[in-house]
Amino acid sequence: MDDETRQIAQTAAVVLEVCAEALLNEPSDKVLSDVRTVADAIGLSCGDWPEPEELRQRYFDRFLVPGGTYYVPANENCMYGYLRDGEYGHGQGPRSDQVLRCYHAVGFDYLLLSGSPEAVDALVPDSLAAECAFLAYLKRQQLQAPDQAQRKTAERLARQFATEHMGLWLEPARILMLRSGADFYTDVAMLAVQGVAACE
Repeated sequence: MDDETRQIAQTAAVVLEVCAEALLNEPSDKVLSDVRTVADAIGLSCGDWPEPEELRQRYFDRFLVPGGTYYVPANENCMYGYLRDGEYGHGQGPRSDQVLRCYHAVGFDYLLLSGSPEAVDALVPDSLAAECAFLAYLKRQQLQAPDQAQRKTAERLARQFATEHMGLWLEPARILMLRSGADFYTDVAMLAVQGVAACE
């Protein structure tokens, strides 16, 4: 693997890992610092964020309280329904089944992800947090595989998943989130968009 390819894979892995961390955990000084550090490192301009205590309610409003002003379902099957029919799809369905098959094919278990109890309890296979963690996992496989064939396979699978899954719904979800105003979580979504683009 040449140096440029390695750097791109490393950057994508770190960006997506930090996004998964921010989505799986309630706001904390560490979460905000990690997001800011990675955003600065890739040249992404973020807004000014309130203290973690002030962001806690927004975390719930964005991801865990359906029907509220700030809520956008951050999972693929729901967003795919919106893109196809103009209204959110079910929490699980054909798209989440496809994602789960991708996970099983490489031995990734999204149920082993850790974080805030409420976020972990709400996880479905195609949630944004799980998909970020999975794509980061593939990029780590690309970096750590012992031989060229395995590295190429991991790179190909990451590109395919980014193109056929996250690349289709993440940016539209971010735009929907922006309708209720920019905040820490729209910045996290933009960071995830950049991580996915590095895989395509």
